[in-house]
Amino acid sequence: MYKIVVGSRLEERFAEFLQGNVEEAIIPSNKTAEARTNPEYQRYQRVRRPPLNVIYIGFNTQHKPFDDKRVRQAFNYAVNREAIVREITRMGSLPASGVLPPGMLGYDPELQGYPYSPAQAELLLAEAGYPRGAGFPVVQLWTNHKAESTKAELVAYQRYLAEVGVQVEIHFAPDWSTYQSMLEHRKLSMFRLAWRADIPDPDNVFSPLLHSASPTNRTFYRNVQVDQLLEQARKAFDDRQRVALYRRVERIVMDETPWILQHYEAFEYLYQPYVRGIEVSPLGKRAIPMKAIWLHKSVPESSGGTTSSSQ
Repeated sequence: MYKIVVGSRLEERFAEFLQGNVEEAIIPSNKTAEARTNPEYQRYQRVRRPPLNVIYIGFNTQHKPFDDKRVRQAFNYAVNREAIVREITRMGSLPASGVLPPGMLGYDPELQGYPYSPAQAELLLAEAGYPRGAGFPVVQLWTNHKAESTKAELVAYQRYLAEVGVQVEIHFAPDWSTYQSMLEHRKLSMFRLAWRADIPDPDNVFSPLLHSASPTNRTFYRNVQVDQLLEQARKAFDDRQRVALYRRVERIVMDETPWILQHYEAFEYLYQPYVRGIEVSPLGKRAIPMKAIWLHKSVPESSGGTTSSSQ
């Protein structure tokens, strides 16, 4: 039996799990420490693996004010991503330092990302014509993800950007189809999204997110050099050559920053003790072989029989 859950209300799903109504649940950020230390949780199976993904706050780079690279860079400097991930997101997540997550071919450990620097943010906003945020339009920050941790993340963005003079309003789309339509029709200027790799190859991250012809390029980022490098990398057979090309792409994009790269999300779930055959690959939940999973529940003793199990 499948239980269809509308929306990403992690806390509600977790409560259902604890009541025994579902077989699996992601551990919400406000329950991470408790799930690791409280003996009550030892009866469950805890499965953790860092999959290949990145969570980001995107900008519509074709519309003002985010058509100006200085504004996008200013927003990156204005937000303390490390604090957000450490104090709010949790769940085993890591602050993102680049586009590619650890474990992916071409991951560059030398990339550091944007440090938290409100002073640098103010300087760039002034250069872009918005001294201390004067004249900057109110920004609508959108998501369809309704977990409490996501709400807290966006409130943190709101607070950090207010410190450099930018007013942010937080909005929630009712469902993914509505959100997707708004993104595709370029109605959103700033939005929270995730990208999860379908195959463990850097092209599956860079091309869908950054190539100008990609339908999932939600930031509408356009760079002829990046397009050419991505196409060249697709034709290369030598992994060393491909890695060199992708690292050139990544450094260009880190400078032009069509987004704020927030974190690499960890797969951290609890399963009921009777669930068997769980196999998690770097591709995360979508690649779990469901045909390998079975339920091994004990059958209560009857008056004249013995305890057996069902599969």
